[in-house]
Amino acid sequence: MKPLGLYFHIPFCPYRCHYCDFLSFAKHEEEIPAYVKALVSDLKFFSESCRDYEIRTIFLGGGTPSLLSAEQIEAILSAVQTFFHTSCALEITVESNPGTITFEKLSSYLSLGVNRLSFGVQALQNHHLKRMGRIHTAEEAEQGFNLARKAGFQNINTDLIFGLPNQTLEEWENTLGQVLQWAPEHISMYGLQIEEGTPFSADYKQGILTLPGEEIEASMYEKGIEFLREQGYDQYEISNFAKPGFECRHNLIYWMNEEYLGIGLGAVSYLNKKRFWMTRNLLKYLKGEERAIGEEVLPVEKEMGETMMLGLRLLQGVSNLSFFNRFGKKIQDVYKKQISKYSPSGLLEWKNENLCLSLSGMMIANEIIQDFIII
Repeated sequence: MKPLGLYFHIPFCPYRCHYCDFLSFAKHEEEIPAYVKALVSDLKFFSESCRDYEIRTIFLGGGTPSLLSAEQIEAILSAVQTFFHTSCALEITVESNPGTITFEKLSSYLSLGVNRLSFGVQALQNHHLKRMGRIHTAEEAEQGFNLARKAGFQNINTDLIFGLPNQTLEEWENTLGQVLQWAPEHISMYGLQIEEGTPFSADYKQGILTLPGEEIEASMYEKGIEFLREQGYDQYEISNFAKPGFECRHNLIYWMNEEYLGIGLGAVSYLNKKRFWMTRNLLKYLKGEERAIGEEVLPVEKEMGETMMLGLRLLQGVSNLSFFNRFGKKIQDVYKKQISKYSPSGLLEWKNENLCLSLSGMMIANEIIQDFIII
């Protein structure tokens, strides 16, 4: 059977963070029971078109999926087992906010088959957490991590953000140092992006949001790589580091441009060279009035471009052999112009027949990767 990743979007949050532009709603917890029923209905609806697939990974993202009770998680996972073929080695991830979990809830999640948690820690200075609009403190973040360990979780990711307003290199090093003492299996570290329509964007336009300069932000990224490598974490993607064997299998599906099914508000799917996406209207979704509201069949040129765009995020880069097996062409024949542009300066390099970004290339990855969309 063909492998498939399954993503659920849980759009509810206790409070909307000041930097977040994800599709989410604060203070709508009363809608969660109806939303879970809609997810189960969608699973049944899409199961027929996925009968030749086997679910290998499940990821509940958001939003704040850890707002869901154990009973609600059970309803979703039971429906997956009912309507789909599933692997006996499922990776099941739930994104969790330290301010929304208890030992009892985490223990129940684990008993239901959830075997990976992703904690949105972001920073470990309370003034930064408050400025970001996070609902937890640094102390609660550590307590939440310890609760997950006590409950029995052996695969935990911590999300961190650098380049925060007025953040110093020393503060970033302190955050890394403290998190490394917890010894999570996986660490994601992202540079802050100012997204349109967020409170941070409004403050930035008004000149009341002071960000570290590009040089400081680059130093933060380099220091992060150095710290994590010293502690035995392998960098396998631009922003992601894991102890050996603990790479996020679900996210690797995206970066390798493989197939996945997205369930829930605004979720996107990629099946049989077709991309389709769900409504972003919560009321219509809950009423069952809208499911997929748009789709596109990807021409081969776009599929190749997206394979390069996503694959270059991986440290292993894009395999020339895999690319040829998929498209019948070699990377250098399709992207001769782009390779000639970035290779002489050392931003792109070949490693064992894989085209990769160098460390300096990763520093300006968005600029380079964008060039591969245009053939």
